[in-house]
Amino acid sequence: EEKPKPSVPLELFWELAAVDSSAREAAAQSLVRNVVEAQAKQTDETMCGDLDYTLRRLVRGLASSRQGARQGFSVALSELLRLSPVIDLADVIKLITETLEATGSSTGQEEKDFLFGRLFAYLAVIRSERLRSNIEAADDIVRDLLMMMHKKTYLAEASCVAVVEIIEQAPAKNRAELSRLVSELGSHHGTSTLSPEGLALRLRLQSEKCEETVLSLLTAENVATAVEPLKASTSAHPRMHMVWDALLQPVLVPESKKGRGISDKHFKAVRCLWDTVVEGALFSSSDERKYLAFQLFRRLMPALGPMQLPMLFTANMRRCFTNHLSNPENKLNQCAHQVLDDMLSLSKSDSSVAVAILCQLLREPNFDKISRTTAVSTLLSGLDEEGHARYLAFLFELFAKPVERAAGSTATATSVQQQQQQKWAADSAVAVVARHRAQLHPRSLSLFLAWLVNLAFFDKSV
Repeated sequence: EEKPKPSVPLELFWELAAVDSSAREAAAQSLVRNVVEAQAKQTDETMCGDLDYTLRRLVRGLASSRQGARQGFSVALSELLRLSPVIDLADVIKLITETLEATGSSTGQEEKDFLFGRLFAYLAVIRSERLRSNIEAADDIVRDLLMMMHKKTYLAEASCVAVVEIIEQAPAKNRAELSRLVSELGSHHGTSTLSPEGLALRLRLQSEKCEETVLSLLTAENVATAVEPLKASTSAHPRMHMVWDALLQPVLVPESKKGRGISDKHFKAVRCLWDTVVEGALFSSSDERKYLAFQLFRRLMPALGPMQLPMLFTANMRRCFTNHLSNPENKLNQCAHQVLDDMLSLSKSDSSVAVAILCQLLREPNFDKISRTTAVSTLLSGLDEEGHARYLAFLFELFAKPVERAAGSTATATSVQQQQQQKWAADSAVAVVARHRAQLHPRSLSLFLAWLVNLAFFDKSV
């Protein structure tokens, strides 16, 4: 018997592949509405012809790499599953695996299209939230997703995200079993090397003890095991890989609602991560890893308090930051300027933050000249009374204890450099008082005068 032709407007399938996201969404809504209305007229508990045809065509269309086809077909499939309980989820999974399976005669590109199609199909199933009431169907999906995560690097992170979403949807009684399955199959890419996705899964699987797990990992004894997978996370460039969210969310928790900053135990963990991974491995590596390091700086800076901020201004960071700021031809020049803009923006709302950043930038006294910016001048102009007092204290301390410069310098060179720093600190202190006397507290003026008198008449080292 010949099947009746579907009454679904076929042009809706074509519009699902539109580049314009609003056009895809409109087509998906119209398509699903037409099919749901047709199914409502069905007199028994079987799928009507329109629903069966649409389901098969949507799954088949996920293998298409044409324009926005995967996004459009995936959205439509997800909504169709959500609004059509008559569709058996086990049948859908079987349809996905049979329709989107490469054969021995498939080309490399065809195999890639089928793998992407299966991934988008599983994401549609997950986001329809049908697994919440059919979690027994999740095992096969998890196994296939983990296989894809192991098979191709370009599928790894998205497959990992899908697995995490499944576990989060699972009822508590099923979550332990799913976590055990993932632990057995998902941590390693078929080798003894831990991948970024494997590390992310390990952390996500410990959702109830995530903070404890991260704090245990970010210690001097254990952090070395995370260096290689975190370096490899630049496979997501220019995005930040999901593993960083898994690491940072548990420790970037404000210590109080009133002020900026994190607790001492969290700061200790972040410092270990920064010193070992970011400063030690990313800032001294490729441009992609330096870019990631700058993005991590931007992520961490707003979370830290003024007393914690200096931790980020490590030697490799400062050198890389200044170098890329100073030359417009450098690949990361724009990225470095974004970091600088974040510093200036954060400083506007808190003078203590401005002083903390200012003191770090001025570890190179000629920062503005070398970096070809006006960062120091901008920060100085925004200081309030307390900020000026702290800045003067910094200059007094720098004069008393000049910072040692490059390793390997001769004693004579070091002495000359320290004298230059002392001269710069003294000149800067005088300039602050001359230009910002109105903003200075009388006590700051008194301290400045006492400092000058001490230098002029009592300090024999000058």
